[in-house]
Amino acid sequence: MKNRKLKIMIFIVFLVVFNIIFSDVQFFNNSESRFNLDNKEEIRTEDKEMIPVQAKFWTEEDFHLVINDTDPNQNWAEVNDTYNWCNGKGTLEDPYIIENVSINGGASGIGIEILDSNSSYFIVKNTKIYNATIGVKLYNSSLGFFLNNSCFNNSQYGIYLDQSFNNTLTENNVSLNGLDTITEVSGIFLSESNNNTLYKNTVSSNLAQDYCFGIYLKDSNNNNLTKNTANSNKGEICGGIWVKNSNSSWIIKNNASHNSFSGIILGGSENCTFQNNRIIKGGFYFESSPYYQNNLDTSNLVNGKPLYYYINEENLIPNNFSDPGQIFLYNCNHSHIFDINLFNSSTGLWIEKSNNITIDKCNFSDNIYSGLYIRNTFNTSILGSFFKNNSKYGLFYWSGNNYTIDNNTFKQNLNYGIYGYGHNNTIMRNKFNYNFHALSVSGKNYTISSNSAYQNNVSLLFFGDNYTIYNNSVSNSSSYAFKFYGDYSLLKNNTAKHCGGDGFYLRYSNNELKDNQILNNKNGIFIHGDSNMISENMIKSNDNFGLITDSSSSNNMIYNNVFKENNINAWDNGTDNNWDNGFIGNFWHDYGGIDYNDDGIGDNPYSIGGIADAKDFFPIFTDGPNPPYLEVINPINGTLFGETPPEFVIRIQDASLSKSWYNISDGDYVSPNIFIDTNGSINEDEWNRIRDGSIILNFYANDTIGNENRVSVEIFKDTKAPNIIINKPLTNKTYGREAPQFNIEIHDLNFNSCWYKIEGWPNNFTLKSNGTINQIAWQSVWDSIKSGDVIT
Repeated sequence: MKNRKLKIMIFIVFLVVFNIIFSDVQFFNNSESRFNLDNKEEIRTEDKEMIPVQAKFWTEEDFHLVINDTDPNQNWAEVNDTYNWCNGKGTLEDPYIIENVSINGGASGIGIEILDSNSSYFIVKNTKIYNATIGVKLYNSSLGFFLNNSCFNNSQYGIYLDQSFNNTLTENNVSLNGLDTITEVSGIFLSESNNNTLYKNTVSSNLAQDYCFGIYLKDSNNNNLTKNTANSNKGEICGGIWVKNSNSSWIIKNNASHNSFSGIILGGSENCTFQNNRIIKGGFYFESSPYYQNNLDTSNLVNGKPLYYYINEENLIPNNFSDPGQIFLYNCNHSHIFDINLFNSSTGLWIEKSNNITIDKCNFSDNIYSGLYIRNTFNTSILGSFFKNNSKYGLFYWSGNNYTIDNNTFKQNLNYGIYGYGHNNTIMRNKFNYNFHALSVSGKNYTISSNSAYQNNVSLLFFGDNYTIYNNSVSNSSSYAFKFYGDYSLLKNNTAKHCGGDGFYLRYSNNELKDNQILNNKNGIFIHGDSNMISENMIKSNDNFGLITDSSSSNNMIYNNVFKENNINAWDNGTDNNWDNGFIGNFWHDYGGIDYNDDGIGDNPYSIGGIADAKDFFPIFTDGPNPPYLEVINPINGTLFGETPPEFVIRIQDASLSKSWYNISDGDYVSPNIFIDTNGSINEDEWNRIRDGSIILNFYANDTIGNENRVSVEIFKDTKAPNIIINKPLTNKTYGREAPQFNIEIHDLNFNSCWYKIEGWPNNFTLKSNGTINQIAWQSVWDSIKSGDVIT
């Protein structure tokens, strides 16, 4: 046992540390003016170096310490008698002390578990607890003091307080816990634990697959977190400090920086005070109500700039937001936010239940969740602002009505440029470039006009009724250009070109698609719905179909459109779709009929592909010169080719020739159109993409007024070598001077000829049936080698 002088000395240290803590937070029950923060205090932006405290005397391997003060076999007295590293009597003057021990949990269990300990004072100091599931756990325990311990490489929690009260954690290093396969990890976790103090702990670089928090208060009230460092914790949803359903706590002078989602998360909590906290790259995130019933002020710094947290204010002006790091508005009406830069936060600007807001010429960039987040807010204008490289949303709004979103730029946002739900909103004159999703909105009564979207992965997505979508331009999208789920809407004068999916995808009913330019997409228009009207559109040069309807489509009216240079102009798998209005149909560039009475309507119907066996009974006919003369000289029908793409020779004659091109198809895959100026070889990449078997080569030529001719050739591709089975002679069998017989099987659909060769004989031997190896060649080779040598 240690002598009493040393124990008294340790207890004096215990009292001194408590005195430091309470002197640091003495302002809690006094005026704010009594708290003096040195504004020049350095903000630590890097993780505190992990230097575990080394045990001076004792190491316990594959060890789990359980202290249950209600069990005489596991209580403090028993532990004190058993282990040299535990001393004391559990009184205020002579507490139990566990110190200078290293505990390896053996990759499971709890390193130190203290249960139902409420009458013994105890200290755990200078210990190292690692390689367990939980480093330290207190259940229904109080009067504990943890000083300068190191908890690391535990798979779920470093220190876990469950229904435990009046404990103090000071200057502990609780870092590097968790695994990227664990769902939830916390460095320090308090659950239903009140009146605890966490002071100057380092809780950093913890890791989880989904939820990871440096310090997590859950259903825990009246706790004090002061001067802790919670940096660089990583998970899908991750915070340096999370205060959830925990009331009346003090979160003061903490550093919560470089966490992968947010510095401090607040939700479901009331009457908490946040002051003088420092966050670099993360900011505050408000998770659930009533987060607005807490005390936050501008002493909290986000990226070195003040947090502005306004509740129940009116007529806020730009002077109320001087050089902000982050802004939060709740029930603040008639406010104007102008020319601010908000970056590297969880959410730059958060607005809730605040009406008549104007946001003008602001910059929202590099935020972890969203640049601008708005919820339950009406009559909002977002004007001339810039949203770039925000990880989730450039602009997110929900339950937002009567918005004007005008003349903004959304660029390189990693998920959505705009994602929103509301009614009676106008989105106009915005630019969407290089986002994953440019725009996704839902609700009713939208006007979407004069926006441009370039090279987004997915462009414009709409869910709702009574939309007016006009004068928008979408190009070079990796997927679709316009995708619309709704009824009673007008899509007019838009352009969709060079997109990897549908130019327009139309689902549901009673919409009008009119006067749009739909060019060079995978499909021009895809209809999955009924009673829609498609008219006056230019549908040109789309790779697969100009327009296609699926089996759920019926009673759509498709007339007065121009179908030109699409691989397949139209395909109808629906029911009772009309390809004319009873007077006029569509212009088809490949219409082969005539117009004897010269009334502009072809005398023969135009047949639409697909199972519906639909027809345009009034195809538009335009008089003009005959289409170009087109002849395919090579390849010849029925020719077989292998891995090398075939060469082609075509002859075209026309005084006003415009273009010539070809595509290839194996029945399932149709290549893009490949334009040509001279004879040559089939594109190697496309040839490699086509499967073996029957191949259709389609050659096209048109003149300057759009008359087009096509000639097709069927050829065959075979890139697989014949399958040869040798039944005789047998491998590694001994033969004499008499030549052996051979028996082989050859399997190939395009078999031509076969032969064999004996190594050492100069000539091949062509064969037409099974038989005997040539005796002269066999004997010559046999005589030239030694006994036991191999003949191949």
